[in-house]
Parts: sequence; C-alpha cells; structure tokens
Amino acid sequence: MREHNKLSLKPYITSAPRLSGIGGDNGIFVANDGLGPAFIKDAKIIANGKDFDLTKNSWPEIYEHLGVKGLCYSESWFKEDASLTPGEAVKILAPTTNPVAYGCKTEFVKLLSALELDLLLIYESIYEDEYKYIQRVGLDKQETEIYKQQLGF
Repeated sequence: MREHNKLSLKPYITSAPRLSGIGGDNGIFVANDGLGPAFIKDAKIIANGKDFDLTKNSWPEIYEHLGVKGLCYSESWFKEDASLTPGEAVKILAPTTNPVAYGCKTEFVKLLSALELDLLLIYESIYEDEYKYIQRVGLDKQETEIYKQQLGF
C-alpha cells in the first residue's frame, strides 16, 4: 500500500519556454505536473558550459556570461526547500515590460538561443524520494526563427 501512496503523490517537474508573441505570456516556465508537491533541494542554470546557482539570484551573472542586457528581463529563482504544488507553474524568466529598455525583444531572443541553456533541479517528494530533472529551456534554431516571426523581426 505504501508504494501505491508514493506513486499517487509523486511530483513530476517539467519546464519549457512559452512564447505567445507580442502581448502574450512569454517566458520560461517550470511546472509540477505530478500529483504531489515537489520540494526543491537544488536548482541550477547551465549556460554555455558554466553552472549558476538558481537558489539565489544569479541572473545578473548569467546575463553577463551570455553577453545580454540585464535590464530586459523579469526573473525569479528557487529558495532551497521551496515547494511547487501539483498544477503550479512558476515563470522563472520573462521579457520585461520596462518601456525604457530599448531592444529587449532582440535581447530575449539572444538569451533563449544560447548554445546551452539548461535547467537542473533536484527535488523531493513528501516521502523524501529524490528526483533529478535536467532540460534545455532555450530554443533551437527552428524555434528561434518562429519566435522572431511572432515578434515581427
């Protein structure tokens, strides 16, 4: 019976860019598509060969490493032991709505099309079973071209 309980409360983390185009809800989202809560133990962004700690605000270092403007984004990160409830989706990166930051559409595409832009999460279930999730959250060449068309350039 305990194994059934474990399976029925298993968290399942997913991530993906959501790119609706101009006026849409654009960004990189992390979701718990499982049936139980996910407790985040460690989080990293791997960008072009370098690991960045995503249990704190490492976004400025990521932007500098990738050579993109930092004023162009709205971001979040995971505190250690933060939880994602079943069905919850968190936007970890999105283009800013800052009207002063010129050229941000181009900068967002540049960031998402980095050669390597992966998310690594270590998380646990309520039964303390540990899971590792790693996924590319950037865009491949074809996705980049489609998104550029949606943005009108």
